[in-house]
Amino acid sequence: ETDLQHGNFLIIDRVGKRILEVDMAYNLRWELSKDTIYSDVDYQLEFPRDAVRLKNRNTLITDKGSSRVLEITPKGRIFWEFDQYKSPRHKLSEPVRAVPQENRNILIVDKGNHRILEIDKDDDCRIEFEYGQMGVAGIEDGLLSSPSDIQRLANGNFIIADTENHRVIELEGKRIVWQYGNPENQPGAYGMEEGYLSFPMSVERLDTGNTLIVDAGNN
Repeated sequence: ETDLQHGNFLIIDRVGKRILEVDMAYNLRWELSKDTIYSDVDYQLEFPRDAVRLKNRNTLITDKGSSRVLEITPKGRIFWEFDQYKSPRHKLSEPVRAVPQENRNILIVDKGNHRILEIDKDDDCRIEFEYGQMGVAGIEDGLLSSPSDIQRLANGNFIIADTENHRVIELEGKRIVWQYGNPENQPGAYGMEEGYLSFPMSVERLDTGNTLIVDAGNN
């Protein structure tokens, strides 16, 4: 969230279909809901899943319910939208995360299609990178199963929460170079013992080199 004031944070109210900006004293500073979107914009959040404040003060929103990734102005107007009708390959299914990059590309976690995408926002939504086979869940090489999160590392690798494969993987190109969870790569292999995960939902590689994982199924 690159343009949030110091200490402010975004809250995603999925049930209320709105996104809030709140300060450290819990004061509401900004809200995006059906009441704040301009009446001439034919859009309403259905099930918002992710929101990132951009340097231009717009907000990049992933709306899982409508399978859309949009950039919204502070007053609620649609500034940009990922064109998922450009080709059959561009069609999204329940995306859950959109991560802006320094080069203005966007990483999209297309959960329902079991894949991640990197798209060039400034080149007609051209797909620069794709991992996972559209609509195919699996644990074999080149496949994912309902991924939930992605981070590009300083070395250019990607780290992915491969949720329903119960693992976190690091990719160099399209090659897995590190993995935690499901060490035997068996379908449905989850657990609480060391080396296993159960539905990891979020992942972050820390500056120390350690990896922080939110493992939803192990509470």
